[in-house]
Amino acid sequence: TRRSSDLYAQLKWFPEALEAYKQAVTLDPKYFDAYCNLGVTYTELGQYSEAEDSFHTAHRLKPSEVGPHFGLSGVYLGMNRFEDSIQECERIIELEPQNSFAYGCLASAETKLGRHEDAVKSFQKAIQLKPDEADAYWNMGTTLWMMGRHSEALQAAQDALAIQPRCANAHCVIGLARRGMGDLDAAIREYKIALDIDPNNLESRVNLADAHFDASRYQEALEQIEKASNLQPDHPDVRFLLGAIHAKLGHADVARDQLTALKALNPEYAEKLRQIMGE
Repeated sequence: TRRSSDLYAQLKWFPEALEAYKQAVTLDPKYFDAYCNLGVTYTELGQYSEAEDSFHTAHRLKPSEVGPHFGLSGVYLGMNRFEDSIQECERIIELEPQNSFAYGCLASAETKLGRHEDAVKSFQKAIQLKPDEADAYWNMGTTLWMMGRHSEALQAAQDALAIQPRCANAHCVIGLARRGMGDLDAAIREYKIALDIDPNNLESRVNLADAHFDASRYQEALEQIEKASNLQPDHPDVRFLLGAIHAKLGHADVARDQLTALKALNPEYAEKLRQIMGE
């Protein structure tokens, strides 16, 4: 059961892995690793309440282990419980003060809360502890881009590429930075490089569609956002761009369908789309 469940997880066969891990904890209710893996699998499936319960059970079995805290920090990010995510990261740091990944997780939650200066400091601490971790660099680049510090964002993403040359997320951040610096064509090139590396990179796909939209290349924008919709149809950015592009192409009924969906998903985006539609 252990081998089959781990194989399913490696293959990203998450429903199969879920059933295998459930069977494992039924056979051995004190199986710490199985509860952790069960939590990870639930998280991958977006079943956050079940993931939270699994990680709490793992924590009760081994209170001094950091794994359940990492799991909970990710679950709380998914549930938009950012303060709770920060608390879990702080618990990891209490247990392991030199854990670079804890500072990276902390920075992600701080970014979500708009605490960008704190987030940059946390990313810098993560990099200080583990200078060869590409993810910390490009994630910091994303936060710097949000702050309008485009040159620094560009440098952070380039530092990530120096460590991991085929890093789609780093190219995406370079695209964001280039666009912020006014070079739309360079941004589009970077998004395309990212998608050559990873065709399922949602952020790059959405940003490429948005860049075409800004350039009034609506057919190209539609092609890209439809591919993004195949990956994650209910993402607010995807719904918004689908509606906006169809509105520009004169497909009013399709745009209204996206507007209806957005009213529940993201009222702010719904209002922006309504203005584009002129309704």
